[in-house]
Amino acid sequence: MPTVESLSSPLAADLRNGHLGPATDNGDGTYTATFTGTVAGKNTIKATIGGSPVTSAAPSVTVTGAAVSLSNSLVTAARSSVGVGRTITIKLQAKDATGKNETSGGLSIAFALANGSGGQGTFGTVTDNQNGTYTATFTATAAGSNTITATIDGSPVTSTGDSISII
Repeated sequence: MPTVESLSSPLAADLRNGHLGPATDNGDGTYTATFTGTVAGKNTIKATIGGSPVTSAAPSVTVTGAAVSLSNSLVTAARSSVGVGRTITIKLQAKDATGKNETSGGLSIAFALANGSGGQGTFGTVTDNQNGTYTATFTATAAGSNTITATIDGSPVTSTGDSISII
């Protein structure tokens, strides 16, 4: 009976992208292994038996992007201060659990201020830039300091947003 000596994939050697677990002999002429993908993309799984490549068509596995991380995503302001009646751009960079930037859009983002007192203002419509970033214009209306917050699909981003001073 042949044995599986290895299963390999372009991702198997690079743990930043994913990994392939050990092969299990199912006792019926078939073998299984678990592939865990960590980066989006299409991958081909290749097998060898007794050191020789398996010649049947290699299966393809498509890995979808990792879930957006509320703790790794970042909220930033174009400047740390803005005058009353003036505007600045606010940006959210969506990141996955490994800290890598998301590269597509489609999330529902809302910006807000952390406190009802201190510096105040309004946020314009959020623009999905289709590259993992989302922007909105903030218009300052009252002097003081505050922190910008955001939600992703209704859940609060837990990384600390930028503080702004409204002068």
